[in-house]
Amino acid sequence: MKTAEQRKASPCYCIRLRRAAGRITDHYSEALSLTGLTVNQFSLLATLFKIEGCGTGQLAEAVGLEKSTLVRTLAPVIKAGYIRDDAPEKSRRRQLYLTPKGKETLAMATPLWQKAQAGIREKLGKKHQEIMALLDELDTL
Repeated sequence: MKTAEQRKASPCYCIRLRRAAGRITDHYSEALSLTGLTVNQFSLLATLFKIEGCGTGQLAEAVGLEKSTLVRTLAPVIKAGYIRDDAPEKSRRRQLYLTPKGKETLAMATPLWQKAQAGIREKLGKKHQEIMALLDELDTL
């Protein structure tokens, strides 16, 4: 098994960023575990809370997912009763809303997400703003 120093030695941006993203995802997943939501599902609920009545295209753009990925992520939260689709019958245009159960779950999950967010920010310390600027730059690639 490689040491932490050997793992850090990889010059590949992709591998290093994926490894870091995995660790951060694990941090948020652990925090949200009491709710049964994944980080992506939490993001969907939080975003939909802000833009209720939207379709999949608008929601995909808002959360930064491809539409097909969004549809796969939506399926379990619709099945769990957190989101409802009020599209007219036989319409291909969705109108997505949080259900009361979805709003309740989001209300329970939000402080857990905030605690995870604060933990990452604390770990980053003074580098927080620099890292956020770098992430913004990476988003433009």
